[in-house]
Amino acid sequence: MDMLLEFIMELVMEGTVYTAQNKKVSLWIRIPLILVLVLFFGFIIIGCFLVGVAIMRAEGFFKGLTMIAISLFILFGILKQVYDYRKGQ
Repeated sequence: MDMLLEFIMELVMEGTVYTAQNKKVSLWIRIPLILVLVLFFGFIIIGCFLVGVAIMRAEGFFKGLTMIAISLFILFGILKQVYDYRKGQ
């Protein structure tokens, strides 16, 4: 089941990223796909951050700080990829 879910998500995400970058596809299709990508990754980052805050309150400062650091690394990694992509164009 895990492999099936991973395979489906990989197909969906790769197809979405490819279609969002393709200039031949209409803007009416690309903009909602980009919005879906931003919301998906934003949900993951905000979720990691909020879990870190909840862990910090319940179990300890350093455990929660680790989760918050992971969310910040993901955020900065995505921002760096976008910056490098825009710089290369």
